[in-house]
Amino acid sequence: MGLLLVGLLGALLALLSTRTAWFDLEGGGAQAGAAPFADGCPRRKVPEVARIAAHDLPALRDVLSPIMPPRVGRVYEAGTITTANLFSDNEPEASPPGSSTSAAYEVRWWALDRDGGEDDVGADVLEFANESEADDALALATSPDCHSPHSHAAAHTLRFPAGASELTWLNPDRAWERDVMFVRASRLYRVGDVPPGLLGVTGPEQSRLEWQRAALTARKLACALPAAGCPAAAASSPNTSLADLPSNPTAGAAAAPPPSAAQAIAYAHAVNMRSYDVPGMTQLAREGPTRDRAYWEGFVRCAGELPPTRTVATIHSPEFAERTRDGYEVVYTTVAVLPSSALAARYVQLDSSERARSCIAASVGRVLHAYLGKTGLRDLGDVALTPQPTPVPRSYRGAGPYRATALRIAVQATYATSADRRMRLPVYVQGFAVARGPAVVELTSLTLGQPFREDRQRFLEAQMVGSAEANEASL
Repeated sequence: MGLLLVGLLGALLALLSTRTAWFDLEGGGAQAGAAPFADGCPRRKVPEVARIAAHDLPALRDVLSPIMPPRVGRVYEAGTITTANLFSDNEPEASPPGSSTSAAYEVRWWALDRDGGEDDVGADVLEFANESEADDALALATSPDCHSPHSHAAAHTLRFPAGASELTWLNPDRAWERDVMFVRASRLYRVGDVPPGLLGVTGPEQSRLEWQRAALTARKLACALPAAGCPAAAASSPNTSLADLPSNPTAGAAAAPPPSAAQAIAYAHAVNMRSYDVPGMTQLAREGPTRDRAYWEGFVRCAGELPPTRTVATIHSPEFAERTRDGYEVVYTTVAVLPSSALAARYVQLDSSERARSCIAASVGRVLHAYLGKTGLRDLGDVALTPQPTPVPRSYRGAGPYRATALRIAVQATYATSADRRMRLPVYVQGFAVARGPAVVELTSLTLGQPFREDRQRFLEAQMVGSAEANEASL
């Protein structure tokens, strides 16, 4: 079996070296139960927030809501908090019925970042009886001694906002968080960011990048608070993790001039899969252009519904592989930028038609038979094509219709063991494509033994869709 897998790997590398994309456009909160204060806290008595009339609570919410750029953030929790939330990071609660309530409010967003992931961002405003109590609360909240020793808390002062302190800590959810806090009059403000790379989903490379940008994100959003008083330069840093989505997407994008080759290549590089998206997998080949047009032109002739249009640029990501307990996986992405949004949308729509899928099954089947047959596999079965679901990932921000399609192709191969026994080995090719503006972004996997893992498939789809949208303005 080991020798067979080595032979199959060679065949897969040969197959992938054709650089054909899957549809071949050019190639054929934080919930905490921990105690709020650490034993080493100097005073261990933090002032509690004031009480306000329940009908005044929306005014606190309205202080926080505007700091998140339009479409970038999606609110997932909001409500009242207490001073203890500065230490425990408990979830906000709905305001209880009554005439008065806690004078503290929190909003939490899933904020789309430039890599297609989502930062967990929160903003708080806490109203105290006077400025002295607000200052005391800030001093305790930013003191590493007042947080659990397991939080590895560290703090330092910032230049902007004036008088602000930045706290880095491992919150009770075991997620690294970076908070910016400052006081204005009797109010304490806090903005916190937990990037996705620090939640254990992706690899250490992304975690380092996200941690660097989390500081800039928290500071920029803190400077967006109306009381922050930051200079314009401090409030407009372009190097945060947040995506830069236009608040009003251009309605006539289909009629826009075609992107330049330089724009298309830069966009593809920004969107394509990176090593930190697939921790544990080994890179087999570098990112580069897809050159083989034979399959794409053959597909167009077979489908008969789309004019043969040369793409502006088509770039495949690095290819990544991993030996699993039950087989082998190879995965990569391809970004093809077409001359117009209309062509990109038409292409994905076409891929969903029965005629086009028959062309895909026939063409991919020929490729698989040609390459897998070289490994000694025999009796390659018929190609079975199955449409796959395309649920809208939460990273999608809804700027225009969601256009996606997905297929899985399966082939049953037979090989002979050293004991002359005939064994079956399933081979799967799975593809997902989404249209964003003039681009079609594709995710392709080729696996032996079992289909590509569902959890990884959905995670990579969300990263790909989010990244495609986050970078669309560059085309």
